[in-house]
Amino acid sequence: MRNKPTRFRSGNTASPANVSPQVGFFSDSNFKDLYGRFSYRFNLEHDASSRNEIQAAGAIGPRDHTYLQLGTFYFYGRSVQRFQGETAVLTAREPFYRTGGDFSFNYRTFNLFGLYMYGHDKNLLVNPDGTGFFSGAPAHFSGGFLEADYLALPWLMTIMRYDRVQSTADFLNGQAGAPQNFFSPAGATRNRITPGVQFLIHANIKASFEYQIRPQQRVFDADGNPVTNPFRTNQAVAGLEWVY
Repeated sequence: MRNKPTRFRSGNTASPANVSPQVGFFSDSNFKDLYGRFSYRFNLEHDASSRNEIQAAGAIGPRDHTYLQLGTFYFYGRSVQRFQGETAVLTAREPFYRTGGDFSFNYRTFNLFGLYMYGHDKNLLVNPDGTGFFSGAPAHFSGGFLEADYLALPWLMTIMRYDRVQSTADFLNGQAGAPQNFFSPAGATRNRITPGVQFLIHANIKASFEYQIRPQQRVFDADGNPVTNPFRTNQAVAGLEWVY
């Protein structure tokens, strides 16, 4: 069994704008974003003598320990957005956080893993007089994915992935921005199913193919009324990778 410690990192760094006007930028943020993660792996090998041994490739391909890994994470920060007010540029420092959990289960040549995340934004709005901000209804969303990988042959891996996002704010923004945004969500829930396959042609050459059943969408008019039935713009993706 392995215990991974919690890790933290900070962000919002700045580079001096007077060093190189072409590539430099300035940030007046005095707050550091915080990120923490903790995960723990349970080694599920029945044979106690093999739990600490290194698993390597054999006649049927690579093999890892049978394990279950559970994890959780939390991210807190403040986004900086600027708006043109009545007399000056207004700066909004909007707090937000993201939290969730993940897991990974591995049994020989089969791996099932996934993640769930919940997001919350304070949602600051500009005052009608253009002199400041007030707190609107908080914007929040949730979603995640579940994926299964199976090494059917030493050179062939099959993949099945399911993604889902629940966001009322994205749906309402899609309606409001319909004249400018053709790809508007058909509802507050968006999901995608992606089957795929990968072939190891050579030790340094891999080919892959996947078909994405994408989220439903529709076209809205300027008043936010749908003018089409829900439809999907599915797509097929093929790739060839090599290293040298």
